[in-house]
Amino acid sequence: ELIPIGTFVSVAEKFEKIVELDKSVTEKVIEHIEAQHIDYAIAVNLSTRTIKNSDFRAWLATTLQQHHAISAQLAFSISAYAAAKEVKVFKEFIKFIHGHGAKVILKRFDSQSMSLETAKILKPDYIRLARDVGNGVSREPGKQAFVETMKEVGDLLDITILAENIQADEDFALIKTIGITGTSR
Repeated sequence: ELIPIGTFVSVAEKFEKIVELDKSVTEKVIEHIEAQHIDYAIAVNLSTRTIKNSDFRAWLATTLQQHHAISAQLAFSISAYAAAKEVKVFKEFIKFIHGHGAKVILKRFDSQSMSLETAKILKPDYIRLARDVGNGVSREPGKQAFVETMKEVGDLLDITILAENIQADEDFALIKTIGITGTSR
């Protein structure tokens, strides 16, 4: 029977199987990229427990070395909120990922989850703005100013800024006009 992914991940966390799940997902993504000859990056969500797990890191280092030709197409996705709670751990993880040619996305970024200063310290490849930031941006000057600032910061720090799940056509058009690199609908 199908269950929601959030429930599945919670069960994996509860029974301490999340590291194995994250390994398996990473393997499947690598297999998919290689089998389909994909030339774009694919995001792989990782749990905080996985990021802290030394066995996972050793496995990932070996795996990325074995698949070096496609490592730049793996973008490991981490929560901005979780990263802000343990900046030192996540900074070291991002450095580790970059050392193996892969990339990192800070997801669900907004001014309440993480400061711009912390984002600068972490140096991710991508920042994906929280859904609430992009939706309503055409009607709310504060949101528009924040998105414009994020675009400028991204340009200065060589961080690609993305938006997610933009619903309204006018919000989508404004996000595009501001110059945000990618936007999902």
